[in-house]
Amino acid sequence: MMHRGKWFILAIAVACIGCHRQSGRFFAKSAVDEQDNDIDQIIELQKRVVDAETAVITFVKSDTNRWVQHEFGWWYRYTHLAGEHPVTGDLPMLLDTCCTIHESVYSLDGKLLMDAIRWYNSRATDTGGQSTEPFAYRMMIGYMHPMDTLALLIPWPYAYGKQGSEAVPPFTSIHVTLCLHDVPCQEVTLITDTTQNHI
Repeated sequence: MMHRGKWFILAIAVACIGCHRQSGRFFAKSAVDEQDNDIDQIIELQKRVVDAETAVITFVKSDTNRWVQHEFGWWYRYTHLAGEHPVTGDLPMLLDTCCTIHESVYSLDGKLLMDAIRWYNSRATDTGGQSTEPFAYRMMIGYMHPMDTLALLIPWPYAYGKQGSEAVPPFTSIHVTLCLHDVPCQEVTLITDTTQNHI
């Protein structure tokens, strides 16, 4: 009887070891699968970035207008200059200045996505502590004088990103016209709904 008890305990121990090895393999495989998914997502994101840059460059090459490439990767040209633009010296507008802009946003194929006059404030942040404005806007508005008009060709990472906005789909590279108006911002909470005119 004692013999049988020992064999029974041994059989249970062997079964437990087998289960442990199986579960170890399962969790190791899950970790590898999760890592593979992460790598696939990174590769897909990199491909989207390259495709966006290629699409913008293709647009520039097909256009008769002369565009200048910014060091970060978007392209721009002034369509109207209201003030002098010295090559050196202070920026005409501080990057944290609240101002009024007329923003017209098109997809690269010419579809109008958004057309609005709104308050612009590069100091405004969302809950994550990041500015709610496209990065390219924050950079370029600092170089504009009131009533300047600037055209921008922006790959999606510097525009509305992978999340998009209410009017701009995710991963959308855009062709934008920005006009900086000589109208001061009111002391009110920043209006971020860019699908409507607010003046």
